[in-house]
Amino acid sequence: VLVNATTLFEIDYSYSLDCPTESITLSGLEPYSVYKISIIAVNNHDFSSNSSTSEIRTLQDVPSAPVNVSLSVINNDTLLVTWEPPLRPNGIILYYEVHKVYSTDSQSTEIYYNITMSTHLFITGNSSSLSNCTIR
Repeated sequence: VLVNATTLFEIDYSYSLDCPTESITLSGLEPYSVYKISIIAVNNHDFSSNSSTSEIRTLQDVPSAPVNVSLSVINNDTLLVTWEPPLRPNGIILYYEVHKVYSTDSQSTEIYYNITMSTHLFITGNSSSLSNCTIR
């Protein structure tokens, strides 16, 4: 029995099983990827035709980090934070979370921004609050 798994990128995986068996666990699959599965029976004479193809999507997983993150000073009271989506989103990105940490000698304040449908954020404040902040 041959089990063929094909991703949408047309990468073929082929598994050969000793009979008798009626199941296989496919491992090493990519998160949130669609696989098309078909089976071929083989005997001493020849190969069968492919079974009907089943299609399944693997589960989502943790995304890789956003890339090309940059900060630009627009003016004395505005910063522009930009980024590109993760190279491996491993699912649907719901939002991006940007952290601004503002520190003085006596205290530290952290502000969270949840950004949907965009890969940039303008952060405003007075010049002293922006000069003493960290974006992560």
